[in-house]
Amino acid sequence: MIHRSDDGAPLVALSFDDGPSLWTEQILDLLAATGARATFFVCGVAIEGREDTVRRCVAEGHEVANHTHTHAELRELDRDSIVAELDAASQAIESVIGTRPRRFRPPYFESSPDVEDVSRELGLGEPIGADAWTADWDQEPAEQMLAAITSKCRAGSIIDLHDAVPPQDRAPTPPTRDETVRVVSLLLPWLADHGLAAVTVSELLVADQAHELE
Repeated sequence: MIHRSDDGAPLVALSFDDGPSLWTEQILDLLAATGARATFFVCGVAIEGREDTVRRCVAEGHEVANHTHTHAELRELDRDSIVAELDAASQAIESVIGTRPRRFRPPYFESSPDVEDVSRELGLGEPIGADAWTADWDQEPAEQMLAAITSKCRAGSIIDLHDAVPPQDRAPTPPTRDETVRVVSLLLPWLADHGLAAVTVSELLVADQAHELE
């Protein structure tokens, strides 16, 4: 799995998992206000009813990527089921934005040789992890989560947050992601103050490859 870039460029990749959701729209507002870009690793089953949110992501320069169709624990599945999960999510994304995603993040960062092989075979490249994250699913105070992220964050980091609740956790009353929205509002100025630009995962990795070719 790819967890960060080491080319030294003053960039970080900001990423969000499990959406789209009502909190995605709030995060998009924050990103638009600062010119930051991000990658949204979406679940295929979450797209229905939120197609406009997915289109907005692309229209505003963000990347939409694959986070499986149902937020499955892939290491528990056989190879054919892994293919089905990833392909269904890519099809759901393509049906909305017209192109298939180029990146994939497994739920819980749980990968395996089969997961990695399938990801490459479906044109999703190496699975994407992260090196700067916090347990925002527990919705601790935003200031506490900010401290956890910034203690790890540096140039080349891939930051992982959650703009939604996994499909299996949404009923009957889904937990909130309000503190995640608030930590984004604190993180974006922190990045700017430290000279770090927030870009998509693909933009970060392209910068990394360009550095290797120099």
